[in-house]
Order: sequence, then structure tokens, then C-alpha cells
Amino acid sequence: MPRYEVLRVKRLHPNAIIPKYTSPGAGGFDLHCLESVTIKPQTTVLVRTGLVMELPPGTEMQIRPCSEVVLKQLCCIPDSPSTVSADYQGEIMVIMRNMSMWRPLSFRAGDRVARGVVVSEAVRCVVVEVERDTDRQDRQGGE
Repeated sequence: MPRYEVLRVKRLHPNAIIPKYTSPGAGGFDLHCLESVTIKPQTTVLVRTGLVMELPPGTEMQIRPCSEVVLKQLCCIPDSPSTVSADYQGEIMVIMRNMSMWRPLSFRAGDRVARGVVVSEAVRCVVVEVERDTDRQDRQGGE
């Protein structure tokens, strides 16, 4: 049984699209571009969603590519999955790269550009500096 949390979303612009799950079994929700954008071949741009999200404590949002966008547009999210921490308070944006060598890619305002997946944070660690070498440093070529 899935665990439900509240994801508070604020529009920064009236044309921003509030994300929603497209089916009961969907693993994530669609993110849409706020403005029309053209991405030149072999270039990377930041695509605005016009949304600010208040993630539930103990979660992060991963921004992942939509397979349909990747297949049809030859466009990728180079840092996928991109992580949005629960304490981030700015606009949600998507880094997109046109992988084509010759064809510019265009997205219209409102087009689906990525998928957001809210997940529990990974194990939190307390990072401490040590003054001794670790066992791993003595090994050559991995484990």
C-alpha cells in the first residue's frame, strides 16, 4: 500500500501547470514547460516550470526524462535523475540537452518535458574527517 504525503505546489505564473499523476499506478507526475523554448543542436538549456514545491520532510524529488520526449525529440536530461532537496525553495527547473547534431528542438508552453518522482531520502550520514588511511586506499583495482 503506498504512503501518501502532501506535496504543496505554488504557481509563480498563472500559466504554470500543476502536476498530476496520469494513472493510479504512475510512478511520477508530469512536469510541463512554462514558456516556449527552442534548443539548438548540441546545446543545454534550463527550462522553467513556473512552480515552487514544498516537498514533505524526509523526501526528495527526482527529475527524470519522459521516455516519449527522449524518443521523439532526441532530448535528454544530462544530470538525470536530478535531485531537488526538501529544503530547496526556488522554482523547479529542468536541465535539457538537445542531442541532435543538426536539428533544433522546440517545446511549446505547456508541453510535457520531464517527470517528477518524490522518494524517501537516502540514508543520512554524519560526515567526519579521519586522520588515518582507510582499508580501501590500500587496495589496487577495487574490491
